[in-house]
Amino acid sequence: MAGGFSAILQAVKKNAGPISLITGIAVFLAVGYYTLSPVRVAMESVAGLREPLGLLFPGLTNLGASLVIPWTARFLMGRAKGFNLSDLGFQAVLFFISAYLVYSLYTVQAIWFAGLEPWLRVPVKVAVDMILFSPLISIPYFACMILLRKGGWKPGAVVQGWKSGEFRQIWWSNITACWAFWTPVLFAVYAVPDSLQFVLFLFLQAAWTFIVFFINPEAVRGEASAEGPA
Repeated sequence: MAGGFSAILQAVKKNAGPISLITGIAVFLAVGYYTLSPVRVAMESVAGLREPLGLLFPGLTNLGASLVIPWTARFLMGRAKGFNLSDLGFQAVLFFISAYLVYSLYTVQAIWFAGLEPWLRVPVKVAVDMILFSPLISIPYFACMILLRKGGWKPGAVVQGWKSGEFRQIWWSNITACWAFWTPVLFAVYAVPDSLQFVLFLFLQAAWTFIVFFINPEAVRGEASAEGPA
C-alpha cells in the first residue's frame, strides 16, 4: 500500500486529467480573487452560505468537494467509469461525517488562536492539524470506516484489523500521504482571506480525494481497477 510522496505522484499520474483541471480552476480562483472583482464577489457569496445553511453547511460543502467536483472533473475528462451506487453511498457517509470532524477542529482553532499574531497563527494551526488532529482523529476515523466496510459493518472488524496489523497499515499509508500533501497546502490556505480560504479548500479537498481513493481502492470498489494501484 503506497504512502507519502510516492502515493501522491502515482495518483497524479493515473488521474492527471481530472487533477490538472481541478488544480487549474483553483489557481484561476486564487488569482481572480485578487484581480477580478466578480470572482471575489462570487467567492464571498459562496462562503456567505455558511450562516443560512447553519450546521448543514460543513456536510454539504464537503460532499460537494469530495464527490461532486471530482466526479464532474472525471466526466469532463472522460474518466467517469465505475459509477456504483453502493460505493457512492459509502463515500457520501464517509465524507459527510469527516466534515464535522474538520469543522470541530477549525472551530476550536478559531477560539484558541484568535489572539496570536498572524505570522505565528498559521504555523501553529498547521502544526495542530498535522501533529494532533490528522494522526489522532481524522486518519484513524478513516481507517475504521474502511475496515468496517470491508468487514460487513461488524464492529469486530476494527478490532480484527488492529490485531492483524491492517489498521496500522491503512493509518501509515494515509497519514504519510496526508503529511506530504496537506502540510504545504495548509500553509497557503491558512494565509489567505477566509472567503478565498474556503473555496480553495473545496478544490484542494477534491484533489486530495483522488489520492485517498488511489491509496484505498476499498473505498471505491467499483473503480479499484481504474483508479487504484494495478
